[in-house]
Amino acid sequence: MPAARAMPIDDQERALKLREVALINFPEIIMKHVKQDVSPLTAELSTYITTALRKPLPRDVGARAKLHVVDTFAAMISGSRQLPGRRAIAYTRALGGKAEAGVLGTRIVTSAVNAALANGMFGHADETDDTHPPSLTHPGTSVVPAALAIGERGRLPGRTVLRAIVLGYDMCARILLALKPMPFLRSGHHAGAFGQGFGAAAAAGALLKLDARRVRYLFSYYGQQASGLYTMFRDPEHIEKAYAMGGMPAQNGTAAALMVANGFTGVEDVFSGERDFFYTFQQEADRAALTRGLGRDYEPLGAAGAQAAGDRGRAGAAVPEHPAGAGLPDQHAVARTGPKQRHPRGH
Repeated sequence: MPAARAMPIDDQERALKLREVALINFPEIIMKHVKQDVSPLTAELSTYITTALRKPLPRDVGARAKLHVVDTFAAMISGSRQLPGRRAIAYTRALGGKAEAGVLGTRIVTSAVNAALANGMFGHADETDDTHPPSLTHPGTSVVPAALAIGERGRLPGRTVLRAIVLGYDMCARILLALKPMPFLRSGHHAGAFGQGFGAAAAAGALLKLDARRVRYLFSYYGQQASGLYTMFRDPEHIEKAYAMGGMPAQNGTAAALMVANGFTGVEDVFSGERDFFYTFQQEADRAALTRGLGRDYEPLGAAGAQAAGDRGRAGAAVPEHPAGAGLPDQHAVARTGPKQRHPRGH
């Protein structure tokens, strides 16, 4: 049998050009005929995210999640008065942006992405945000701002936003449990910046009603942005740390979800295949942790730092009325009267 003849260079270039034109002009039609391998694990995870908001939460999970939202609101309000918060306000005000979502503690209304950045920086500005000890993350400071930004942008009910926040906590924790947080931290990465971004992306993507394929694109787009260096702990003024630990994951997770909602396509399975996410960051990953207990074990129950109603903050200012507020805790209850404990530096 004669060997197949190689396509001339000119013909190869012409074929690539035609494919590029087709992808630009008819992306949905072309992508329907492009099959990408998807692992059962990623398929299960993406399907769960598309359906999670329709599933009611157990009562204890919903109650606990509301405490974490109140806790995060208080951290954001107090953080807005700290140096990192003031820098975030000045930066966000200078950016302007389409009026989609509010910056807490101010009269600024800006794009969802900008609001997520500012509110995320507020949340970690004075280290009074919540933590998830098993994963070494601070879910609230990134997941809550992302969910609030998309919720306000879409004028969504508070109970829907709350359900997305729980989903974000679940995704945040599972990414780090799969990466094995202590070895990951010792390698020079920072756990929170990675996990919280995936959590923010999952919450935002679910609120934007992405289907399972688009959720998989979302994972890939956030995987491209996943970052966070342990060097943040050297920051003497805490501005970079507030950004890397709170604002950056919230901003990038929100942006990734909006990109995909607006038609960005990409790799369908960043968690498996040749040189995948785990190959890059943790070759001995516990991949099964991504779906272990999903829909049964809710991570807000494993988080710490949410304050009971009797221990109400130190900000002295109430959270303004929020369009996504129905079904969330009373925002004005965040005007706290007692001190709230700071986390030790280095966490």
